[in-house]
Amino acid sequence: SSLLKNKINEGTDEGKEIWRCLKEGEPVADELFNSIIKQRLDQLDVKMYGFVLDGYPLNEEQMKFLLDT
Repeated sequence: SSLLKNKINEGTDEGKEIWRCLKEGEPVADELFNSIIKQRLDQLDVKMYGFVLDGYPLNEEQMKFLLDT
């Protein structure tokens, strides 16, 4: 996902955790993934023009989060 790649490139703690997960072949934790999605959905351009979610949600927990957001 470009959102995850952007977080990695920013060098934030979130990005470092995503990189660690990808490097070790682990899925990114739902809590972290949901947080990143929420940050994006809260941005003005998304509120004005919408946003395509490609590859998300991946599971029922993420779907519930998205429906409640």
